[in-house]
Amino acid sequence: MTSPLHPHDVAFTHVPHLETLADILDLSRPHLPDGLIDERHWQRILGRVGRFPAAAATAVNFEFRLGQPAELADILLPIMAGTHTANHLAELGRIAKRDTPADRLGLYCSELANPNSPLHRWITGTILEYDLVEIDPHASPAPGVFIRLRPHSDYTTAAESLSSNVSALAAIVGWEPSIAEQDGVAQAVEGLQPDGQILHIGALPERAERAIRLVACGIAFENLVTVLTGLNWPGSRDAVQDLLNRMPPPVQRVQLAFDVRTSGIGPRIGLELFVDERVSLAAPSGWLATDADDWRPFIDWLEGAGWCLAGKAEGLRNWPSNDQIDTRGVPCRLYRGLNHVKITIDGDSVQNAKAYAGMTFFPLAPS
Repeated sequence: MTSPLHPHDVAFTHVPHLETLADILDLSRPHLPDGLIDERHWQRILGRVGRFPAAAATAVNFEFRLGQPAELADILLPIMAGTHTANHLAELGRIAKRDTPADRLGLYCSELANPNSPLHRWITGTILEYDLVEIDPHASPAPGVFIRLRPHSDYTTAAESLSSNVSALAAIVGWEPSIAEQDGVAQAVEGLQPDGQILHIGALPERAERAIRLVACGIAFENLVTVLTGLNWPGSRDAVQDLLNRMPPPVQRVQLAFDVRTSGIGPRIGLELFVDERVSLAAPSGWLATDADDWRPFIDWLEGAGWCLAGKAEGLRNWPSNDQIDTRGVPCRLYRGLNHVKITIDGDSVQNAKAYAGMTFFPLAPS
């Protein structure tokens, strides 16, 4: 088995009573703010991802639907090659039936750890999305898979990388390969030029219609409508421009999420809105660099605009935190932060807003 590469993995080996992610989540539960996840739904989260190794708690992300009263979240778990979490998935794949979701995901994790694999060269990390909202409580659908790409300054290299990874992504989720799909992604990448860069490519196998989800960064606010025109997006440019015109000052940057189908770009897009200025493709996340004061004006604006219920707005205001927790004599750090808010537009109207919140939990080195 590949040795863990992440330093947090090593830290968890010194705390033997923290064996599973459920152990960590149970310890963290009293520190989470009210209004976002109630106890009944918390148990669903434990049942869905609690069997992962404890080191998975180095990054657990929650997707909160701000306009829905249900206090529940979808869960996103980042994984990196060679970590306890990736090795856990690889082991599950080895004992799974052939060509099942567990088998395919396990093969993918094993391939990522192989330095001779193209996937090892192209990919920096993977996010697994476990849907719970609007899912039958007794169902356990296969997770969505989002691949984070290495930055490429050369357009030709980036296009080659995307073609390979779209094919790999289809294999992970059990889809037949599609040349038309790969061509559609290549055209989308060309439409994003010269500024837009693909950060993530994803697939959600349990959704009704097959599509490749692309998330692009590096697009300036003033260029977003022009980019949508270059992509031949079938929705209303005026609706997007109106939303951008109303953005409050705390919002510093935007990422664009959209679906590529064999028939072209889908009508639904997501504007991922950040209050930090970090724009590096190599380090896209700002949730570790912002605090409650950075987010409060934007949360107030979302609530005032009617896209966020009062209880969830209050929960988001209280989410960013940095706590020390003692567990059986071992001091641990629990850090929570907000990464971004996604506002979804479908054609010509705003559909909903979602907040993406992160949590990291890790044992502290002895003093």
